[in-house]
Amino acid sequence: KSGLKNTIDSFKVDFQGEETSLRDVKELYYNSRNRSQRELGSRAWYSIGENLAPGVYKLIKARNETASRLGFENYWDMVSSQFSQNGVDIPALIKSIDSLTQSPYTKFKDNARSSLGVNQLELWDVPFSHSQINQQADSFFPTDSQYTFVRRGLTSVGFSLERLPIYIESITQTDSYFESMSFAVRPPHDIRILNRVQDGFAGLHSLLNQTGISLYSAYIAQERPLYNFAADTTWQMAMGEIISAMTNDSAWLYDVAHMPPGFISQFKQAQIEQELIAIRELLANINFIYEAHINPDRDLNLLYWELYQKFTGLPRHEDMIIWSTVPELTSDPMLLVRK
Repeated sequence: KSGLKNTIDSFKVDFQGEETSLRDVKELYYNSRNRSQRELGSRAWYSIGENLAPGVYKLIKARNETASRLGFENYWDMVSSQFSQNGVDIPALIKSIDSLTQSPYTKFKDNARSSLGVNQLELWDVPFSHSQINQQADSFFPTDSQYTFVRRGLTSVGFSLERLPIYIESITQTDSYFESMSFAVRPPHDIRILNRVQDGFAGLHSLLNQTGISLYSAYIAQERPLYNFAADTTWQMAMGEIISAMTNDSAWLYDVAHMPPGFISQFKQAQIEQELIAIRELLANINFIYEAHINPDRDLNLLYWELYQKFTGLPRHEDMIIWSTVPELTSDPMLLVRK
C-alpha cells in the first residue's frame, strides 16, 4: 500500500471522544437539523486532512521534481501543456466560468440564508440547504432498482448492457471514502465497474457516470496502449457526463423513476443549485492546485482558505485542514480542468 492509501484505510473518525463511522459523521454533516451538530460532523468528516497533509505535500514536491527533470518549470506547467497545444486557455476559461456563475450563485446563497434563518452561511450549512429535497428524491432510487434503471437508460439510447463487455461488481462497504470506479482491464474486451452501493440519487448518478466511462472503453479504447491518446480521459469523462445526464431529463424522471411532475420541477431546481455549488468549489480547487504546484513551500492551508473564501463567499476556518482532502490532488489534478 502507498503511504496515502494506508493513511486513508487506517483512519478512524473520532467524534466527541468516540470512534464513529464515516456514514454517521456524514449524516450529521449533511442532514442534522441542529446547526452545532452539523459543524461537529463536518469537522469530524474533514479531520483526516491533518493526517494526509504531510504525504500530499511530499507528492506535490515529487511531481515538481519529475517535471523539472523533463524540462518543465513545474508539474502544472507540464500537464497543462496538452491543453495549450489544443488551443485551450485555462486561465481564460476559469475567468469565464467565474463570471457566468457568480450572479446565480450569489442568488442561491441569499435564498439559503433566508430559508435557514442565518445571517452568515457556513460550509456546514450548504449541504443541509438541499437536505430535505435530496432525501425525498432518494426514496425514488432504492439500491435494488438501480441496475434496472441503468439497463433501461442504456436501452433508451441504443445500448444493451447484457451484450456489452461491462461487468459490475458491487462493493457494499459503507464506511469508506471509496467511490465507484470504472477500470478498463483489457479494453475493449473486459471492462469492470467497482460500484460502491449507495441508496438514493447520488448512488445511481455515480453508477451511470461510470457506465458511460465504461462505454467509451468498450467502443473506443484500444487493447494496445500505443493506440490510445492523452485526450481519451477527457472523452471518457464526457461519456460519463452524457449517460449520467439522463437523470436531468424530466421525461426520464417521470417514466423510469416515477417522480410526480410537481416534485420533478423542485428537484431539478435543487440540482441546478447544487451544480452551482460544485462549480464554485471546483474553481477554488483548480486555482489551489495551480498555486500549490507553482509554489508548494508557501502556507498551503492559508492559500486554500483564501481561495475557498474568494470563490464560495463562505468564511474561513483555518483550524480545519481541508486542502489535502481534495481527491484530484492525489490522483490526477487535471481531472478538475477536464470537468
